[in-house]
Amino acid sequence: ANYDLLTRNKKNDYLLAGVIYCVCGRRRTGEGPMHGKHLYYRCTDRVYSHPLPPKCRIKGVNARIADKLVWDGVVNLMTNPKLIEKQAERWIGRKQTRTESSGVSVQHLSVELEKLKKEEARYVKAYGSEVISLEQFQEAMTDLKTRRNTLERQIGVLENEKDAGAMLFTPTKDQIKNMTKGAKIALSTLSFETKQAIIRKVVDTIIADQTTLRIRGYLPIKEKQNVESESESRNSWFTKCGQKYSF
Repeated sequence: ANYDLLTRNKKNDYLLAGVIYCVCGRRRTGEGPMHGKHLYYRCTDRVYSHPLPPKCRIKGVNARIADKLVWDGVVNLMTNPKLIEKQAERWIGRKQTRTESSGVSVQHLSVELEKLKKEEARYVKAYGSEVISLEQFQEAMTDLKTRRNTLERQIGVLENEKDAGAMLFTPTKDQIKNMTKGAKIALSTLSFETKQAIIRKVVDTIIADQTTLRIRGYLPIKEKQNVESESESRNSWFTKCGQKYSF
């Protein structure tokens, strides 16, 4: 079995299992000395170095404290009206920016389409004047038809995206307030398994030592029709643990 994914005492719950690492780069796993009285996330370097002395000297992190700090941070991101409003404005702004840039592309493609239509007219005229043969005419028209269909499809796609972008709107403060209020209630009643699933969904990695948790992750955004994960810049935040929470 892969030691990185195991816990030494399966009856203890470790919310951050699988995503928490030591500053040395090794994964941290949960351990419950004294029959689970104290729970820690300890660096696995000592396991990989055995029977030699471990290279990493960073001590364990109190699991109960780390779990609470990270979960509270996730809940805050999901239920803070000001943060949600700010992120919604940024997300919609990016969508609208892409829509506006798509408008320029539509204009450019339309110009190229008109050029193809004029080129088709020239080939028709040349064939009618017997300047080119039937074989040359058919070959040229087949190529032009393929290029024309491609441009028309591209224009159609961009115009549909433009129409969809025009329908976006920023939620009102009352809507955001009601949403975050409901989210806070829902998040307070979740089982451990559901909390852990959320952590693994929104958190990439946690780098931990005795005093600091550095969390890197993102919140996926779901649209009504389409689902996208916005990850242009992954968000990170720091949580102070305090020396007294380590051993």
